[in-house]
Amino acid sequence: MIEIEQFLNHLQSEDLTPGTLAAYQGNLFLFGQWMTENGLTVATLTQANLRQHREALKEKYKPATINNKLGYIRKFLQWCQENGLIDHNPAIKIKPVKHEKLPRWLTKSQVDAILHAAQKEIETRAGMETYLNISIRGHTIAVLLLNTGLRVSELCDLKLSDICNGVITVRWGKGAKRRQVPMNDHARIAVEEWLKVRQSKTDYLFSTWNGRITRQVVLFHLAEIGKELGFKLTPHLLRHTFGKALADKGIALDRIAKLMGHASVNTTAIYTMPSLDDLRRVVETLDGHRID
Repeated sequence: MIEIEQFLNHLQSEDLTPGTLAAYQGNLFLFGQWMTENGLTVATLTQANLRQHREALKEKYKPATINNKLGYIRKFLQWCQENGLIDHNPAIKIKPVKHEKLPRWLTKSQVDAILHAAQKEIETRAGMETYLNISIRGHTIAVLLLNTGLRVSELCDLKLSDICNGVITVRWGKGAKRRQVPMNDHARIAVEEWLKVRQSKTDYLFSTWNGRITRQVVLFHLAEIGKELGFKLTPHLLRHTFGKALADKGIALDRIAKLMGHASVNTTAIYTMPSLDDLRRVVETLDGHRID
């Protein structure tokens, strides 16, 4: 579709990361296919059409993924409006799909359960080289996310040359900002164990047969680890757990913001908000007190 091609060409001039450009390209390609299959053009597209598309997406994707796709479509149509290709943006009033709220972060016992499950998966695949290596990769990914707070896109973009003397250099952070994140012993040991079995001709720390690892592969690993734990694992959940753990240890918000690549400490302040477990511990300090 010519309008999508023009928009993607426009994005090439923007200061976007390769991962973001690829996301726009993939999502809008599928959207263009859907419009063509339904005899639609950008000029004839209506809110009703977009609601129909949203409902169709529910059969294949989870709410968060659908809302991301709608976001790409909304920005594309906004560009079309700004460039006089359409009179108005029909996606403006399309509501996002509601989804159940995940916990903001994991408890210490949940983190222990994750690491135990990942280690158990490695042990059960001993002697099966290919599957064993996949399990070690999954374990390393979980440990890195929990101990560095990397975004999933930053993890996928991570190269061997980005790790030096126990420090990760994030070259393409959010907003194309660069930062450095020191690794603790847990992260360093996990990476070392992965490098012993890693087989790749690319410079990416984690790769597939045709290049950098994808977000879908990371989600697969986390799903494999979390399927018996009773809660869903996502990269964002592990990132939040990293931030909360630092805040609970009394680390200054400006330092946490620096490690996580937050533009403002106002974003980081979420980790000072008490969870239900925090409130339970506060109430339990009254154990033995009588209120007459």
